[in-house]
Amino acid sequence: LTDIGGSLSGFKNVTEITIPGSVKVFNATLQYMKQLRTLTFEEGVEEIASGSVVSGCKNLTTIHLPSSLQKLSGTGTFSGASALTDITLPEGIAITEGSTFSECTSLKSITLPASITTIPSYMFAGCSALERVTAKGTITAIGNSAFKSDTALTEIPDLSQVTSIGDRAFYGCSALKTVDLHSV
Repeated sequence: LTDIGGSLSGFKNVTEITIPGSVKVFNATLQYMKQLRTLTFEEGVEEIASGSVVSGCKNLTTIHLPSSLQKLSGTGTFSGASALTDITLPEGIAITEGSTFSECTSLKSITLPASITTIPSYMFAGCSALERVTAKGTITAIGNSAFKSDTALTEIPDLSQVTSIGDRAFYGCSALKTVDLHSV
């Protein structure tokens, strides 16, 4: 199997899906698979190109990403995975579109690998349980509404190298107490 595209949402009772490493670019969606709990991308998968891959997968708690994954290029790749509590992004990954984790309402913390220098627009918008976002590298830009309505957010990446912050980037972040904007 080398290519998967379109919608796989017809598998209504499937609880676990594994995408084989022979699929280099995954361009399908699993939307509204309400029984899905675990999604695994095996080593060899290099790109997840579709948008809103898991929207409506309300029981999805685990997503395994391989170290071979180089790019998330779809808008809202994992948006709407409301039961997802954590995820590990591989080193070297690039995120080229926004809303990657928007409305992941159970996501509590995430560490961004050094390869991510920009937090795209709406990347974590509506992640109401998100408390901590840390970065292994230098963040230089934060997009519009990147953290909008993240009411539990108390820790954000170092902003000392940020040159631009988009409109409403931290709108509604009522638990955030300290932000240092000296160098912005």
